[in-house]
Amino acid sequence: LVSGLKVGGCIYLFYIGFTVFKDVEQLRVEGASELESAKMPGFWQGWLLQWLNPKAWMACIAGCTAFNVYDSSTRLSLFLMIYFVVCFIGIATWAMIGNRIKTWLNKRHHLILFNRIMGTILCGLALMLLSN
Repeated sequence: LVSGLKVGGCIYLFYIGFTVFKDVEQLRVEGASELESAKMPGFWQGWLLQWLNPKAWMACIAGCTAFNVYDSSTRLSLFLMIYFVVCFIGIATWAMIGNRIKTWLNKRHHLILFNRIMGTILCGLALMLLSN
């Protein structure tokens, strides 16, 4: 079952990477892009998303299991405080980078280059994971 999930996940990851790489030809040249015309989510939607993010909850549970913090409320509290600070710093950094790169990606040729690089990285990652 695990081998099947690994192969299926890698194939899907490769598919996403290939789609990101090739979809640069479908970018609209004129007018506002869908990203520009879409209403961007606000602060509260982002805040709520962080609390409803299943991947974040699974990562936290995996961390608690890996560090065996369930038998001590002090260790569990310490782990959760550290985890919260590290996640907050990581998310804030990711948001600032995204805000900065947004202006660079407004140029079509920059967006094409970015998509091709990201697509290539995803495809390479899928192949690397599959070979392990």
